[in-house]
Amino acid sequence: MKKTLPLADVMDIIKGSNIQYMTQYQKFVDDNNLVALGIPKYPKLAYKSDFPDIDTFLGNPQGTAKKAVRDLQSVLANKNKPWTKVQNPGRSKGSKNKTVEVEEPVVIPVPVSTATPSFASIVKTLNEEYNIPLDTLYRLNEEANKTSLMKVEAINETLRVLVKIAMQKVNPKVKV
Repeated sequence: MKKTLPLADVMDIIKGSNIQYMTQYQKFVDDNNLVALGIPKYPKLAYKSDFPDIDTFLGNPQGTAKKAVRDLQSVLANKNKPWTKVQNPGRSKGSKNKTVEVEEPVVIPVPVSTATPSFASIVKTLNEEYNIPLDTLYRLNEEANKTSLMKVEAINETLRVLVKIAMQKVNPKVKV
């Protein structure tokens, strides 16, 4: 197992992944084999007292995780539960309310997926498929966050060259 990345780096990586609650995060880590990159599946345990609240960690507005969990619990609690509605045919004397059981529709919250790949999937691809060291990728990302647009373009050009070199190493017959 690789060393766990610093908390700030992990938060940067998952920021754009549109994850709303911790079980989604854990599935995301499993599905993308991110533990091998140093991203912990259980960040509360890995970062202990440094771990912020879940929403801050996932890059969501405050209350997002709690709302998603409440919505999910509500759906699970109400699944296939018959609801009662009272039909009142009129107000004539002696008439009784008639109770009819009907089933309420259940709305299941579906996480919105984005067509743009997450930073984590890009880092994983560059590291695993093109053998670009994680330190290099994180250094470039940190530099990009601090620099002007001109410098970002230069960094992007550097990344393109690194990818070309990696592709040629993988398959020397391919000219890029």
